[in-house]
Amino acid sequence: MGILAECPTCHTKQSIRNKKCKCGLSLDDAKKRNRLKNKEGGVRYWIAYRMPDGKQRRESVGAFEGLDAYSLDDAKAADAKRMVQKKEKRIFDMLPESETTFSELTEWYLSLKSVKRLATCNRIEGALSNFNAVFDHRTVDDVKRTDLVNYQEQRLETGIAPATIDKEVSIAKTMVTKSAVMC
Repeated sequence: MGILAECPTCHTKQSIRNKKCKCGLSLDDAKKRNRLKNKEGGVRYWIAYRMPDGKQRRESVGAFEGLDAYSLDDAKAADAKRMVQKKEKRIFDMLPESETTFSELTEWYLSLKSVKRLATCNRIEGALSNFNAVFDHRTVDDVKRTDLVNYQEQRLETGIAPATIDKEVSIAKTMVTKSAVMC
């Protein structure tokens, strides 16, 4: 994870330690302009971090509510926020689509060509249908581990085999993981 400075001239994102951009602009002078009321010609800050799947993401500090894109202190705050979310394994809070419900996610997942081509597509549809009977209109980041354990207990009480229940949860997990990777 790190904080990057964007050159106001060539828009290259680079280390905040750089004194001069490759285009020749003095980044120190541009950072001094950040302190002025008029931010034009100043350095914008970005944060870069890796998702659990290994992909790197960049976000402008200005995309965070209440933070100034031209403030280094705000950039440090945004970086710290993402670091905490990563440590707490709250990756859905890091994604822009964190308000997606399971029904919307299922619709998207079943429309993928890679899923339609699978020989087990009917099995996947059935498993997700059973899963959505409980979690249909809940947002994906709202479901906790205890909710999944309760779901498994409910299904066991109805006489469903444990392997079938595990398969349903596994398919739902695959769907969620694939959505996180494809963002």
